[in-house]
Amino acid sequence: MKLKEIITAHLLVLILAVPHVASGEDFTFEVSIDLKNLLPDITNIKVQCFVAPDNRFLTEFLIGSGSTMVTVPSGGSIAQSVKVNFNASPGKNPAEATNVGCNLILKDRKGIESIPLRSTDSDCDKKENLARCQKSGTQFTTFISDPLP
Repeated sequence: MKLKEIITAHLLVLILAVPHVASGEDFTFEVSIDLKNLLPDITNIKVQCFVAPDNRFLTEFLIGSGSTMVTVPSGGSIAQSVKVNFNASPGKNPAEATNVGCNLILKDRKGIESIPLRSTDSDCDKKENLARCQKSGTQFTTFISDPLP
């Protein structure tokens, strides 16, 4: 079996804004992830979320960001909700955030983090940066954004 035939990643992201005043964070989001058939080399998933005005997710416009790392169980599948909590960056007003965006980053045994992308078969056959490889025809989403409620 070729390496490219065993790699697949599928992300289903549902973002819910939930005020979390009790713990002091400006933003708390629940992100549902559903990944199947990950390579054994993928050990962790990082869910990163950003808030910005008007879907402007460039660094200079970000109001704040945060991430949560979760461990991938043996078997290479994970389906769970992940909480991402964070405050507005210093000097930024949380009330100016109108949109949230979240992305997925895979981390391998070597500690290399990558956003999954479609790579060429030769990249995957070389077994380099495996977090970027998916099985041909796999549907996946690595970034999603929604308006804040």
